[in-house]
Amino acid sequence: MLATATLVTTLVGGNTFSYKGVTLNALVTGRVGGIVVSNTQAIMDAFGVSKASADARDKGVCW
Repeated sequence: MLATATLVTTLVGGNTFSYKGVTLNALVTGRVGGIVVSNTQAIMDAFGVSKASADARDKGVCW
């Protein structure tokens, strides 16, 4: 799998909770955007051995 390095948004949030001498730190991160490409899927499509290419072949679609 390949992914673009450029992300649209990165979200980060954190908090610290303390109760009766016990402290808990929480950190949440999220990334939104970018495109993921499967080279394996692309090669299988090119050779006509993937499910997507089989379905297209059955419908008469030409790549």
